Amino acid sequence: MNLALRLRKPGGAGKFVFTSLHGTGVDTVGRCLEEMGYAKGRQLFYVDKQCEIRSDFKHVTFRSPNPEVPESLQMGIELASKVGGDLLLATDPDADRLGGATRNGDGYAFLTGNEFAAILARYRLDALEAAGRLPKRPLGIKTEVTTDLIRRLIESRNGVVVGDLLVGFKYVAAVLGSLERTGQYGDIRASLDDFVLAAEESHGFMLTPEVRDKDAAGAAVVLAELTSELAERGETVYDYLVDTYKRYGYHANTVRSTVMQGASGSANIRKIQQLLRSGPPKEIGGRIVLGINDYWDEVKYGPFLSETDKSSRNLISYTVEGGIKATIRPSGTEPKNKLYLELAADPLGPDASLSEFNEHRQAVDREVKEFSNKFLAQMLALIGVSVPDYAFEISDLVPLQYKVDFCDRFLPEFRRRAGAVAESSTSERDLSTWVDETLRPYGPDARILVQRAFQAYAATGAESDVLAVQRRLFAGS
Repeated sequence: MNLALRLRKPGGAGKFVFTSLHGTGVDTVGRCLEEMGYAKGRQLFYVDKQCEIRSDFKHVTFRSPNPEVPESLQMGIELASKVGGDLLLATDPDADRLGGATRNGDGYAFLTGNEFAAILARYRLDALEAAGRLPKRPLGIKTEVTTDLIRRLIESRNGVVVGDLLVGFKYVAAVLGSLERTGQYGDIRASLDDFVLAAEESHGFMLTPEVRDKDAAGAAVVLAELTSELAERGETVYDYLVDTYKRYGYHANTVRSTVMQGASGSANIRKIQQLLRSGPPKEIGGRIVLGINDYWDEVKYGPFLSETDKSSRNLISYTVEGGIKATIRPSGTEPKNKLYLELAADPLGPDASLSEFNEHRQAVDREVKEFSNKFLAQMLALIGVSVPDYAFEISDLVPLQYKVDFCDRFLPEFRRRAGAVAESSTSERDLSTWVDETLRPYGPDARILVQRAFQAYAATGAESDVLAVQRRLFAGS
């Protein structure tokens, strides 16, 4: 079924590294790549330690087997560097989501779920057109919080997009079911033959309507074909992504999560949504709110079908001046709320230089990051929490209570102890032991989790002797 997505002859010039992150992906993605003709040990390399099925996820940074987390791919990138891999692919433990990194010069660039979605959408359109199989009105399906670059790509080929779905592939399946039964979904008329791609930002992709759920294997097959085609031209998937951005416009997409544990955390997550509804903000981060789309609006979206339906629809989207779209919702599976942000820039054109594009991209990314920090600060103020800006550089894997702890308790005590080290009244080894013991509740590999916050704190003009100790302790994080 997934192998039927192939449009090229077997094999090709691509070289791949694959990790299942201690899950089942070897039997799906790995098997598909081998059957496509990529020889194990020559064109296909497995991260052996991470391809053992283990429930403790022993060999994954942070013990987080999640292709959304760049650090989870560390061992894969190391192997790719060693063997000269063109593309690293990684699945989550049940192999329904796909992530990875692409060769970029002498290093590797992590690819987000939105970037994979854009790459897959463009290549699928390109390949189907080259094969004479592109539908007259290609159909794309995505969730509300997935990059709108998919819309630009598909509409450029006279296609249509169902783009306002709630998070979850059951909603994608419902669209396909409606098209299959009636030939229509809302005001869109289409058939299953028109379907090109469905995607959600959290690395979920579906490339064939025969699979009514996200599935890593189908996406891996298509990405392998693209990678081989590019390798034959001396290009990389990263080159293809940059060209896509130049032609269709760079879309800065980011997701920020705030973990709030325990009963009080759950109450605060509910309180944030409640207060955002009862007192809709007129400004966010100093930008005027131009529009609000609340999926609890029963006039617009219909009555709630059940408490489960109500929970799924607990999503509010804002459009603010400057073109930023911000969407906030509680996670359906974890004790956190999630903030999705997007800023769609105008195309630079295919002839723009790489340096021009990089400057443009960095400026857009800075704008979105600054806004996201201001939104998070405004959100936390609703529950009476205030932290310095550098606290937002702590990994989103760290619960809110420890971000507060880092600023209010850890840093002052660290400064005191680092000062003692600088005066030679205590040893750096003792300080190092204290750091690890104190940060242990923050999560596995805790020094890595807070490293960027330390760097941001240093930029505030902290004491030089403290910073010298901090750099030595966290240099290897």
